[in-house]
Amino acid sequence: MRSPHSSRKPHILATASALFLERGYTEVGMNEIAALSGVTKKTVYLHFPSKEALYSRVIKVWMGALPPLPVLANAKGELKDDLSTAAQALLKDASHPLCRRFAIALLTPPLGSSTRPLRFWLARRARFVRALESLLTLYDFAQPHLAAQQFATLLLALLEFPARCNFLSPAHAPSQTAVDTTINLLVRAYPPNSAHLPDQSDGRFIPRQTRASCPRHSLTAGPTQVL
Repeated sequence: MRSPHSSRKPHILATASALFLERGYTEVGMNEIAALSGVTKKTVYLHFPSKEALYSRVIKVWMGALPPLPVLANAKGELKDDLSTAAQALLKDASHPLCRRFAIALLTPPLGSSTRPLRFWLARRARFVRALESLLTLYDFAQPHLAAQQFATLLLALLEFPARCNFLSPAHAPSQTAVDTTINLLVRAYPPNSAHLPDQSDGRFIPRQTRASCPRHSLTAGPTQVL
């Protein structure tokens, strides 16, 4: 026979998830979770033996609710435009409220918590880096894997670093000028084949391969690897 308390577990979990998402682990207590769930603290502990166990379950829920990673489409013929599109895709994903909260949760995990969420998050980022590496390879970048890693790191710093003093505040997208500066740094540090450098007429970056001959770079393809 089903326990009369069993139907309350999803509601407790949803309440805790909303509170942790809004204020973080350390700022939320079990008393508040119980009160807003409409149950006693004893009932909360009946389902979740500790705050750490409840938070761990919330993290698993978040892992399943993260938005799908964006897909980097085929090269369109201009290096700067393709890199700008890739940059905006990564920044949009990183600024998603649930992605930000999940990343923040990994910075201050409760003692003894599982490393699985961190491995999951690193693998998620690694998939984007691999797709970016494929794009840079089309433009004959020197050391495309290292270039992709550093490009992603610089882009995330534009979004995440200013927010660390108050990382529950809304994320503000960096300016296009900041993104363009990051692209220029990438091209200087890992210069692509000369065929892709700006020509003398309009300053565009022209790739060797055309859109028709470039494979599609899907972030859902291939096995997941941990960096």
